[in-house]
Amino acid sequence: MNYIERSVEKKALEYLETFNGVIITGPRRAGKTTLARKIGENLGAEFVSMDHPLELEYFEKRIDSFARKHNGKYLILDEVQYAKNAGRGIKYLTDVEERKVIATGSSAELLSKKVTSYLVGRVGIVELFPFSLEEILRAKGLVNAYPEELKDISIEYIKYGGYPEVVLSSRKEDVLQNLLITAVQRDAARIADTNEREVMRVIIAIAAADGNTAEFSGLARDSDLRYQAVRKIVDALEMSYLVHVVRPYHKNKRSELRKAPKIYFTDTGIKHAVEERFGDVIHGSDMETAVLSELLKVGLKPKYWRTKGGAEVDFIVEVGLQTIPIEVKLNWGEKIPSGLREFIKTYADQTPAAIIVDLSGTEWKNEFNGVPVIKTPLWNMTKTVKDILAAYCKSEAE
Repeated sequence: MNYIERSVEKKALEYLETFNGVIITGPRRAGKTTLARKIGENLGAEFVSMDHPLELEYFEKRIDSFARKHNGKYLILDEVQYAKNAGRGIKYLTDVEERKVIATGSSAELLSKKVTSYLVGRVGIVELFPFSLEEILRAKGLVNAYPEELKDISIEYIKYGGYPEVVLSSRKEDVLQNLLITAVQRDAARIADTNEREVMRVIIAIAAADGNTAEFSGLARDSDLRYQAVRKIVDALEMSYLVHVVRPYHKNKRSELRKAPKIYFTDTGIKHAVEERFGDVIHGSDMETAVLSELLKVGLKPKYWRTKGGAEVDFIVEVGLQTIPIEVKLNWGEKIPSGLREFIKTYADQTPAAIIVDLSGTEWKNEFNGVPVIKTPLWNMTKTVKDILAAYCKSEAE
């Protein structure tokens, strides 16, 4: 299979025109280097790996000599998270040397204040996750395939996730185990300043929670680690893009911080690698992880909603003051789920539409309390969300 066009490529090119550079960050081996090379090939960009000790030494301590050696207008700085002063070095190259920089890094450390304080107004930032379901379907030429084909591909996507090496490999399970070990060793353990065994104990505890709320005290008990150590490791896992912490939705922001979050893996294949489960049975938590993964890939960071009375909605997407509730099912019929009804009753004035996502392949549109409720299959979900957001933005503009 040839190069698969990435949905964020257009945004990265726009940033490169607007700013002095672009930072492409995201999980290890999600395709950042491939995308950077693709962007740079028509620009004559020189590729420099910060994984090379000598290049890293000059970048960190003798940036002027580094710039003399790599003197092209466009520079690709790969794996720049290894540089202790990445922000300062990029600032020197863009401001003093007037270069255009394409930087990649497999850790959200690049988005920390320590780095971004040097780069405000100088670079655009793009997060690149593994392939989305839409990207896979587009690469296979099956965007308009029959529902049965789309469902089969969606089930494989839920089983193995979207990492490029996994999608293209015939030994998917082996590749996933290698991806997990590498990400833990080279990113999460390094960021948390601990060993791989402790990180894996927390990962296994997260997997055991299986999409339910995760109290850090419970994770500490289950992993036999101190509370603060668990907090630090979870932060490192999120910075490494292995997990994503989903906070509860509440109008009172203090209440959001007090309530327990849910912790999801960002890729279903990584989830199954941790669980050592690649069978034919798709669980509800697998489907939820797939939906979260798809939302992250279009730049949305959802929350979840739960009341004291037990009403719950899996994901809440916030757009300005508006909210889009998304309920995830494996197969669903004609009814509107009770959790969506309760959310709409509570927040009808700020809900332009509600969504039910499943794998059945059937679609319908209904209404509750004046709010449209749309049922859509997983392979159409991001399009449905984008359509709702576009309609809302258009109405706001008018």
